[in-house]
Amino acid sequence: MSEYWKKESWKIKTQEDLPYLATPLKVIKLIFKFLNDKNLIKKGQRLVDLGAGDGRVIVYASEFYEIESLGLEINENLIKTAESEIIRKNLSGLCKIKEVDLFNYDISDMDIVFCFFLPSNYAYCSHIVKMVKSGAIVINIRWDLKKFKKYWKRSFKIKADKQFPAYLYIKK
Repeated sequence: MSEYWKKESWKIKTQEDLPYLATPLKVIKLIFKFLNDKNLIKKGQRLVDLGAGDGRVIVYASEFYEIESLGLEINENLIKTAESEIIRKNLSGLCKIKEVDLFNYDISDMDIVFCFFLPSNYAYCSHIVKMVKSGAIVINIRWDLKKFKKYWKRSFKIKADKQFPAYLYIKK
């Protein structure tokens, strides 16, 4: 398979469509506290962060909840930042980041899917939502995924921050 996502023109286009918007750490902490309080975090779960940016979600999940975490990112500078933090915190056994096109990566075996999809990206997201396995948790920051409501068994909203609410869904 061609690595089209490594072409500079592709990277520019994808980052225009889905820009890096860092999720504040306080929001990440509240999401994981909520998941833990609701007994939604289980030993052996696997998390993927689609558009992992600087890796803050995967690092936090691995460091504080021992969740095997994978970040998918296209920006080489953000990947380097994430890799440095993973090494600095000695999390290489639990936490990884890959340079791939997140829209064409098989996430069907993941238990928690973390994303920051904009409403303008929903057309690109439908196959991702369909791919998520039954019982998996999908977390989207800032915008709800009501468009995909036929796929959700349960949904929650965490008002962690006025600008960064978190929407959690459990797939049917």
